[in-house]
Amino acid sequence: MSQSESADIIKHLTIVSPPGTKDVISFPLSNGCWIIYADLTASRLKSNGSFIRSCRSGICFYSNFFGLFWYNYVIMRKESEGSLYMNRVFVISDHHFGHQKIIDFESRPFASAEEMDDYMIRQWNAVVAKNDRVFHLGDFSFYNKEKTKAIVEQLNGQKFLILGNHDRGRSKTWWLDAGFDEVSEYPIVYESFYILSHEPIYMNKHMPYVNIHGHIHSQKYEGKHYVNACVEHYDYKPVAFDEIRSTLVANEEQ
Repeated sequence: MSQSESADIIKHLTIVSPPGTKDVISFPLSNGCWIIYADLTASRLKSNGSFIRSCRSGICFYSNFFGLFWYNYVIMRKESEGSLYMNRVFVISDHHFGHQKIIDFESRPFASAEEMDDYMIRQWNAVVAKNDRVFHLGDFSFYNKEKTKAIVEQLNGQKFLILGNHDRGRSKTWWLDAGFDEVSEYPIVYESFYILSHEPIYMNKHMPYVNIHGHIHSQKYEGKHYVNACVEHYDYKPVAFDEIRSTLVANEEQ
């Protein structure tokens, strides 16, 4: 979160109701976003008569004479008058931009790498908005830096790359120069529950995590602890975390 957003959060926390309120209170932010507060029991917020799911959220703390208090917060962007649009988070893996041989290896329905590249760019931008965030789980491009950067610049959203086996021959700086907003050489834990990695990580049924991974393309690991985010499974479109969450909840209910 940016420093400006944090400053706005602290400023507004001093004027909202005490913790435990059942009301949802919203305030406009100076950076064009809105921040909405609710108590910890509220899993959904209501806007313009319809429920919306929290995407960019967390807990903020502040203290005063009476003690230490917490609030849930959700940051949204006002897309148009009368509507609120939340920045969404997506995940995807293994585009292999510019890799002619992957077409045969994975039976991709393209005649050339150029045709494949064009389709994958269009599919990305069909679901990802400018202010969304995308975690890419590796093996992004086989092009040189100039051509890779040209592709990255065409893709909507803030892009976070976790290096795959075909990416690690180039430095973290190389990928940042190619246009990625953030780059990690190692798996990361997202929302204290999802392990994002390129290669699948060993999991067993007792582990309280879900591994979202790439690398194995059309194959799939069995079990509810694994989600394969390779492009072959999602028609080359980044998949929203909301969709992944919904799938996991449905599996739990069976």
